[in-house]
Amino acid sequence: MTVLPPSAAGLPAVLPPAAGVRRRPLLRALLRHPLGAVSLAVLAVIVACCALAPVIAPYPRDASDFTRELSGPSGAHWLGTDELGRDIATRLLYGGQSTLLAAALATVIAVTVGTALGVAGGYLRGRTDRVLTFWGDLLLTVPVLVVLIVVVSVFPASLYPAMLPLGLLLSAGPMRVIRAVTMTIREDLYIAAARVSGLSHWQIMRRHVLPRVYGPVVVQATLAASVAVMLASGLAFLGFGVQVPAPSWGTMVAEAASQYQQQPWFLVPTGGIIALTVLSLGLLGDALRDAVTGEWTGRTARRLPARRSPAASRRPGPPQPQVLHGTVPADPGPVPLLAVRDLRITAAGPDGATVLVSGLSFDLFPGRTLAIVGESGCGKSVTARALLGVAPPGGRVEGSIRLRSAPARGGERPSAAGGTEPAGLAELAELAGLREAQWQPVRGRRIAFVGQEPLSGLDPAQTVGAALSEVVRAYSRCGRKQARERALALLRRVRLDDPERVARLYPHQVSGGMAQRVTIARALAGDPEILVADEPTTALDVTIQADILALLRSLQLTSGIAVLIVTHDWGVVAGLADDVLVMYAGQAVERSAAEAVFGGPRHPYTAALLRSDPHATAPGRELPVIAGTVPPPGRWPAGCRFAGRCGYATGDCTAAEPALVPAGPGHEARCIHVDLLAAR
Repeated sequence: MTVLPPSAAGLPAVLPPAAGVRRRPLLRALLRHPLGAVSLAVLAVIVACCALAPVIAPYPRDASDFTRELSGPSGAHWLGTDELGRDIATRLLYGGQSTLLAAALATVIAVTVGTALGVAGGYLRGRTDRVLTFWGDLLLTVPVLVVLIVVVSVFPASLYPAMLPLGLLLSAGPMRVIRAVTMTIREDLYIAAARVSGLSHWQIMRRHVLPRVYGPVVVQATLAASVAVMLASGLAFLGFGVQVPAPSWGTMVAEAASQYQQQPWFLVPTGGIIALTVLSLGLLGDALRDAVTGEWTGRTARRLPARRSPAASRRPGPPQPQVLHGTVPADPGPVPLLAVRDLRITAAGPDGATVLVSGLSFDLFPGRTLAIVGESGCGKSVTARALLGVAPPGGRVEGSIRLRSAPARGGERPSAAGGTEPAGLAELAELAGLREAQWQPVRGRRIAFVGQEPLSGLDPAQTVGAALSEVVRAYSRCGRKQARERALALLRRVRLDDPERVARLYPHQVSGGMAQRVTIARALAGDPEILVADEPTTALDVTIQADILALLRSLQLTSGIAVLIVTHDWGVVAGLADDVLVMYAGQAVERSAAEAVFGGPRHPYTAALLRSDPHATAPGRELPVIAGTVPPPGRWPAGCRFAGRCGYATGDCTAAEPALVPAGPGHEARCIHVDLLAAR
């Protein structure tokens, strides 16, 4: 049992490091789009010419030539003149200043407010999302033009006061789009990794969500700008906001409309500049959408010393794990670092709450490793996440999760789980039932998490160094320089060669083994007391698995950190674990020291798992398997949940659910045939 079974090789597909996030790649993708390049160039020319009107305009703004009233295009006046002989080109350049500035103000307000509310609603969800969604729906029902006319009637001398309510009203569109995008981003694994690292909601939204919504924000900005240009021009056309003789695009269209019978040409340049600007903004938005979509769907991503046997010497710790159900021995041993009692985890289902884990109890001691073992669907991963307050969507975590916060004292106290328990356990800080904000001092600082998909747990828009510096600053409030030095020290601690180079890499540029070391480094940034590792070697090949396990063992020996590792790999258990908790169908079926489990399992499920190990089977012989599958939550059978797959099952097994009973010193099993297995 000292050989690790091979894992599924290959790296998960990930997004490019900054595709759709960094401005330079997005600009390059936009310039490769013909309509996008043309529309961007047209807008750039219009904005630049209007901004430089005092420099490039051929005439003063209000200069009149009464000999050329309402003239068409000529060498002296390229776009003709108005009814007072003023140069139309000059007035269009000056008029664009007020119109474009007003539209830009409304656009900035719309995008800023819409993005902030959309990100907040999509990420925070719950009541916040419902309130913000109602607010957005309310804004969509407000008649925009009526509100603007009321405002400009109160402030008739300028368009700018009307741009504030216009921006607020236009924010409903960006808010709905950004909310939808944020809700998708929130499900990404690196967002969950950031949460369990102890980062606040504000830090996650600012550093991880906002860069990902950059593309949609830019697209929504072009759409809001086109609407703002039309409405600003419309208000000026109606005579609001801009006072004669100051030009604006809207007032010039109104003047051209009044002189249509005498000079139809007057409408062409005045209306044409508005149409050209709005059309260019629309085409730019389409091109940006295509560029963002293309960038985000583009590419995919491109060592153990001698392993100890189950009988090898292990680190100092309690003589035997304490029995959780029944009577504790006279010398209960040290107080655990983490004590879990009667853990119950539910998730929202079509017929109400579905129980995923029930009645689970265990202890975790400093400097020791507890391995939770079982098939997929037994509740291992959901249990690991519950220790950090992460419940399934719509679910709840009930029971007791207590974390040591003060030195233990001798003696005994009554136990809430039955019998007695070590003194000091009652003083452990209760984690179950904490609000989200109350988990922040725990996540990353007391309990850290390492997931099974390291690349998916890293933000593709951040370099390795930036990701580590972020959590270091969140924990220590140090400066950027100190945070970078600490990040490099963490990379050295997890045995990465050339940490300066690794710190400059993006997630898609590192291998799976390097990415897992980076996630371990991030988990260690807050100097936690407990490291929860959810199948940290699943996506790695056997050589890298050995390296990662050796690293975890070395870190534990040097820092005394407690490790809870979720795995289905008995080789990992043999090489790393001190204690073993076997789970089946959402409950513990066996718990003991690792040597006792390997030497004499006391539950049929544990024995069947050990027999199914491919390395325990002689070459050329059929591999033993466990018939059937794990019953899904909500369909657990009555009595013993393993009875349908067990060779020892009798009628008594389904009569009532068996309890965890002593099966030896520090050994528990949930089976009524414990004696039969002991006598094998």
